[in-house]
Amino acid sequence: MDNLETQIRDYFEEIAPPHEGDYRSRALVPAKQVRRLARGWVVASAAAVAVLVLAGVAVILTVDGPGPVVTVPPDPVQTTIPTPTTAPPPVSTTLAEPEALVKDGFIPVQGWVEAPLGSASSSGVSGSENSEKVTAIAIGPDDIPYAAWESNEPGNRNAEIYLKAFVDGEWVDVDGSATDGGVSATADRSSLVPSVAVASDGVVFVAWEEQSAGQDFRIHVKLYDGESWSEAGLGSAAGDGVSPGASNTWQANLAAGPDGTMFLAWVQETAGRADVFVKQFTGETWDEVGVGSASDGGVSGTGLVGDMDLAVGPDGLPVAIWRDNGHDGGAVYIRKFDGVSWVELGAGSATGSGLLDAESSEPYFVQVAVGPNDEVYAAWNHTVGGRTQIHAMVHRDGIWTVMGESPEPGASPVSGLTSELAVWPSLAVNASGIPAIVWQEVPEGTDGSGFRIYVKVFVEGAWLELGEGSGSGSGLSGGTPAVHGTIAYDSTGSLFVVFRDDGIGIQGEIAGLVHPADTSG
Repeated sequence: MDNLETQIRDYFEEIAPPHEGDYRSRALVPAKQVRRLARGWVVASAAAVAVLVLAGVAVILTVDGPGPVVTVPPDPVQTTIPTPTTAPPPVSTTLAEPEALVKDGFIPVQGWVEAPLGSASSSGVSGSENSEKVTAIAIGPDDIPYAAWESNEPGNRNAEIYLKAFVDGEWVDVDGSATDGGVSATADRSSLVPSVAVASDGVVFVAWEEQSAGQDFRIHVKLYDGESWSEAGLGSAAGDGVSPGASNTWQANLAAGPDGTMFLAWVQETAGRADVFVKQFTGETWDEVGVGSASDGGVSGTGLVGDMDLAVGPDGLPVAIWRDNGHDGGAVYIRKFDGVSWVELGAGSATGSGLLDAESSEPYFVQVAVGPNDEVYAAWNHTVGGRTQIHAMVHRDGIWTVMGESPEPGASPVSGLTSELAVWPSLAVNASGIPAIVWQEVPEGTDGSGFRIYVKVFVEGAWLELGEGSGSGSGLSGGTPAVHGTIAYDSTGSLFVVFRDDGIGIQGEIAGLVHPADTSG
């Protein structure tokens, strides 16, 4: 078994052993590679999701003085055990309701504030008793953020897909999207690992993995047109969904083109082969993007895909990145649709070890984003010298280059050498071409007490913190375990980071921080 998988599984089993017989607890076996790694994480402790917003980089890098004033929530109610007198009280057979956790004294990293107050320290965004898990975020053309996540309602071990929108300073339900089954609404089976994207006309798309009767998964999709939730094409959220003919599928990824075209990619397993499939929505059906993009070997053609990601740039052409297990130590491959077929993005980008250098191995959680000039950014975590680090590259003018310089030999330009386990990166690029990356890391000196959420931006050739401590120490989550970070910019340059936080709520909550963008000119 891969070293990274072992470390992750050991960490989560230490804080909360998975339920015996939960199909997700069997996710980390080598035969499944990493396609269920996310699910191995989500069966850990009760989860939470957090949302943070950061203003434009210039504001953050020039902030002086103390951080924002935050009202500290009251101490949680304390339970006093009665002292026996002549006889002990009778033993109660009723389990006490768990108390909601409150982050007393939580003060965000300088330049960040809660959105709204209490959303990262007490009530959270979801404000429910559910267990929240893997997250996704997208921001529409009207700058409304949409956060989606897995949610286990009390008494139901099958997860549903929930979603909320941040409107007028509050996180709100979208026509039942965060209650009573949410978007997926299939209580008799699990709905996992959501992806969300917003088309140029404001229509919201949500895709996810839907458990089938045979315990494997299919890709389902729904959309919200401003009036109601419905299938995105006939049958897209029933049966095989948009992935007919599969024996299994995982990791749905939506990406919206500038002309309103919605693209969807996933990994499809058929007859023992796992490949990247890509389709586009025509308004009624999901069609291939070039001949063969969702049949036979799909875009990848290797049959050995682990995880993948999808992005679309200003030119409207999709880019797919994936981890390929056909090369010794793993490989990172990437291709772009040129309008006719899927081609390498630079010589050798989908052969050999691809973008992975000779000193690295075990790449996981590949990510891709496209900048305003169609430059392509890629990130993943890999192992170098026994340490799992965050790595980032950019393709510009026909050449792939590493982003940033190593602070010391063997150190990542992004995460450095502060930890033996830095994983799960997420990328975004704003309209000015400034990349941001969020990841989760177990800091040194925490005795394995859990991951923290870190974020940095790439400015003038270096990865910089967004406020002192955003990429070190307690990070954005304020010292409590937090995982599953995803990231998105709005049109003003404000940066949203979504993650789950175990430090608030009864079983963890979706939480939020915000710094208004500097629009003063």
